[in-house]
Amino acid sequence: MTFQLQREDILILLGAGASQEAGIPITIEMIEKIESKLEYDWKKFKGLYNFIKAQVFKVSSESLNVEDLVNILDELLLLLNKQHPLSPFQLSWIEFIENVGYTVYAITEFRDLIIDSLRGWIALDNQVQAKYYQEIALFQKELNNPLRIFTLNYDLCIESVCDRFKHDGKEVMCEIERGFGNEREVDEAWHWSKFKIGDEEADPDIYLYKIHGSIDWERDHLDKIFRKSPVKIKRHEIIFGTRQKIRAYDPFLFFIYEFREYCIKAKVIIVSGYGFWDDHINKILKQALNEDSNRILLVNAYKGTPDDHAIDLANRLSLANTNQIRVIIGNASTFFKESINLKFINSIFPDEDLPF
Repeated sequence: MTFQLQREDILILLGAGASQEAGIPITIEMIEKIESKLEYDWKKFKGLYNFIKAQVFKVSSESLNVEDLVNILDELLLLLNKQHPLSPFQLSWIEFIENVGYTVYAITEFRDLIIDSLRGWIALDNQVQAKYYQEIALFQKELNNPLRIFTLNYDLCIESVCDRFKHDGKEVMCEIERGFGNEREVDEAWHWSKFKIGDEEADPDIYLYKIHGSIDWERDHLDKIFRKSPVKIKRHEIIFGTRQKIRAYDPFLFFIYEFREYCIKAKVIIVSGYGFWDDHINKILKQALNEDSNRILLVNAYKGTPDDHAIDLANRLSLANTNQIRVIIGNASTFFKESINLKFINSIFPDEDLPF
């Protein structure tokens, strides 16, 4: 028997791995691109990069990824500008960095080159590759309620392929709200009230929360966010390369509060492509699962075994056991097609525990 899910019963959280099949590189793959550029176009920064990589290797067994790299460059800039809390204790080390040529100017230039390259790295070159995202739009039609999707990605996969497409010979239209109202108006300003319509008849099909920003967002001198063509943006409004990914201003602060609110309301939290490395996201998930023992975390993992992943997630989220965790192994396209639908979601609950 298929039950009618109620409003806010489902929340979807997406990470970088969800877009990998669409040709969007994950952070480790971006490191490979950087290392390739360091052999030619960025050769003058090779010494700086190797210095950082060597220091990381001394203290960690983890591979250096692009966010780690930018984090470290940010920290070095704070040290050299005497703005880091440890600057008074690191004067000799700061002097060493400057003497070997790792100046504020060089570090800033290297960091800005990496950030500027993001536009090309995460551009959706072929929309056909991202077609599997349409399964989420089809789920919304099956759900027949607004669907709230929170994504940590900067790419435009959902916006590009889900708003209008053909399925089984019929046109499917999916209205997506990102905070701009009419998505076809390029210069529309973002405002939080677009997520709080309050009129069920006026609800969009999908509320899309881009928690770390978007490749097509730019902030103006009045502190407003505008949606623009990515190729015209000089400085993208994204959170990238900072250890603390909660910023105390909109839209980022608003998105985190919304994520917390709807995690607590959801019966099922669906996760794909997220590696569970962001502490602030994990704490909200942990709180939501601890508040309701019937709440389910449905996770798509690329490889491994469901039991191993469930145990690892329980440890990362500090859960007493794995009872609330369901893990599906496979790529995102298969997961979207086979697991994001009413029949499968109903199947993960014992008959006596069906919440719908």
